[in-house]
Amino acid sequence: MKTTNVLQHFDINPHVIRQLGDELVSDSVTALTELIKNSYDADADVINVTIDTEGVCPIDDLKYPKHKGYIIVDDDGFGMTQKIIEKSWLIISYSMKRAKDGEPKPKTPKGRTPLGEKGLGRLSTQRLADCCEMFTQMEGKQGLHVAFNWRDFDNVEKLGDVHVEVTPSTMSRRCGTRLVLTNLRDIHTWNSSNIERIKANLCQMIS
Repeated sequence: MKTTNVLQHFDINPHVIRQLGDELVSDSVTALTELIKNSYDADADVINVTIDTEGVCPIDDLKYPKHKGYIIVDDDGFGMTQKIIEKSWLIISYSMKRAKDGEPKPKTPKGRTPLGEKGLGRLSTQRLADCCEMFTQMEGKQGLHVAFNWRDFDNVEKLGDVHVEVTPSTMSRRCGTRLVLTNLRDIHTWNSSNIERIKANLCQMIS
């Protein structure tokens, strides 16, 4: 009887991504700093950070409106298209900012040397909250709303089974990204001493 060889491929249990995030992103302050670095790398001139440990986010059209506590990182950077989201943001650890062998890091359109390069931004969000929603728009392109729940990573067998919803959206400005993290994981993190740590981290980012 002839034997037929069937080619298989590797997959990964989504829980590994949760473990990876916990190991690579040491704490909530580091996680928030990574997100701010992403905004800086997107050539943002203004980055607004809002932390509310008890309230409900007032932004309309959230996919996860029922929650306790939220963080918003809102910037006026160059934003993302659906192609960039699919190729970069949704591929864990992929980063367009890495330097190639023997070459310097590629600079941003405004001439900035990127601060982030490990592709940790999306892993940082799971350190901070259960639900992640992103409104982003590149100038002249269709705005997008991306939403997923990190708890879904514990309830499916394969990474590809995690549901990520991407729908059209419109921002009030020509470009930028608004990251909304809801259902905060550790509200006690945001005491006065950690706020001072965040300030110190930001001072190290820019002269």
